[in-house]
Amino acid sequence: MFKDAAMNSVELTLTERIWNMILEIVREIAECFNIEDEQILDMLVNRSDKLSHFVEIYQLKQAS
Repeated sequence: MFKDAAMNSVELTLTERIWNMILEIVREIAECFNIEDEQILDMLVNRSDKLSHFVEIYQLKQAS
C-alpha cells in the first residue's frame, strides 16, 4: 500500500513538472506572438483530447 502511494506521489510530481514546462512554453510563445497565453491554452485544450485529459488530471490533483 505504501509503495503504491509513493509511486502515485512521484507520478504527480512528474505530472506537475511537465505541466509547468508546458505553461512556460506557452507563455514564451504568447510573448513572441504578442497574444494572451490563455488564448493559446484554450486553443490547445479544445483541439487536443490528450492535452484535455492531462489538464483534467492536473485539476483533480489540485482539488485534492
